[in-house]
Amino acid sequence: MRISLGFLNVAHLTTQYMDVTNLLA
Repeated sequence: MRISLGFLNVAHLTTQYMDVTNLLA
């Protein structure tokens, strides 16, 4: 369960990073 939550957290952070990159682009 903890591993799954960690993976989802990383995916969420990656999505936010992509959104910020799109805004700056």
